[in-house]
Amino acid sequence: MTENKKWKETPKRKITAKDLLFSLIEAPINALLSFDNPHPFTVSHSDSRFSCEDAAQKIYYLKQKKLIKTIVKDNEKFYEITKRGREVIAWDKIDEVLKRQTGKWDGYLRIVMFDVPENKKATREIIRKKLQNIGFIQEQKSVFIYPFECKEEIDAISYFCSARTYVKYLVVQIIEGQEEIMQKFIDQGILSLRDLKSAHTNQS
Repeated sequence: MTENKKWKETPKRKITAKDLLFSLIEAPINALLSFDNPHPFTVSHSDSRFSCEDAAQKIYYLKQKKLIKTIVKDNEKFYEITKRGREVIAWDKIDEVLKRQTGKWDGYLRIVMFDVPENKKATREIIRKKLQNIGFIQEQKSVFIYPFECKEEIDAISYFCSARTYVKYLVVQIIEGQEEIMQKFIDQGILSLRDLKSAHTNQS
């Protein structure tokens, strides 16, 4: 049975090139950043997740963008995600991971500060926009606050933006007078009143 015939006989749904790239891998950010990993992420050429109406075009696009490449092992064709492909996935996974934060809040705030030189203004704006998209509260021009642990994600952002030397990550205990900031997290659904009460109780 030819490859084209197999695709025609499989239920089809349209997906974007980005959807297809993301379907290749489910891994934590730290694994995606392990670019020297001797076991690259691969998926079989015949994997059913590629069975969509325009999969061939999307695969061609991803290969042209050098996000995946084709390898052959034991006479079977595989798609391997490149270093650049893993960077693209990890960049978007940062948002996904932080927005899925669950569990009891520990009562500490995470503060991210960055002092990016003026000649790297574009980098500064990328970092600022990324933190805002995740749900960070902007306290000052280059000072952002978030309630949950996120150092791994901040390290990833710094890595992608080549800004490691400009970014600082602090963990501080919530103090009186921060009600306005906490209310913003509650309004965004990141924290609840129960979280806030529990944190104050633990500090008492």
